[in-house]
Amino acid sequence: MSNHHEQWMKLASPGPQHEILKRMEGAFDSKARFWMAPGAPPMDSTGRMVNTLLLGGRVLEHKYKGTMMGSEFEGWGSLSFDNISQQYTGVWMDTMATMIQLHTGPADANPSVLDLRGEFTLPMGVIQSRHLTRVLDRDHMVFEIHQSRAGQPEAIIGRIEYTRAN
Repeated sequence: MSNHHEQWMKLASPGPQHEILKRMEGAFDSKARFWMAPGAPPMDSTGRMVNTLLLGGRVLEHKYKGTMMGSEFEGWGSLSFDNISQQYTGVWMDTMATMIQLHTGPADANPSVLDLRGEFTLPMGVIQSRHLTRVLDRDHMVFEIHQSRAGQPEAIIGRIEYTRAN
């Protein structure tokens, strides 16, 4: 085997950053809280996220079903780590919009924290978005959505607490 082939095989194999994806695999019940504006009362909802490892542990697929603002809500996404760029990439789509959200971020010094950032456009303008995931232990995760618009300071707009389902 050539040196290039060996290097390629190493870079194509799941590594230490993929271990966090394994910890996130499974079915999780969720308690969500969303704020439509800073200082507004929160809206609470529940749901279930099913995370499945694909492609030999290289990609974590998310499937979410629950409620949002009194209506049925469904979302789909994926999370992966690129050994070459040393970046996590998260993709998300849901029934609240037709866009694809893309967030990226480097591996944190704490492997149980994922801090990914993205940008997208809504009718009210360009949104700077940050998805922060904390894997607390095998059975608990916290996911936060932070956003800022048109020079406004970043504010939390959503927090979801996940508990592994029985």
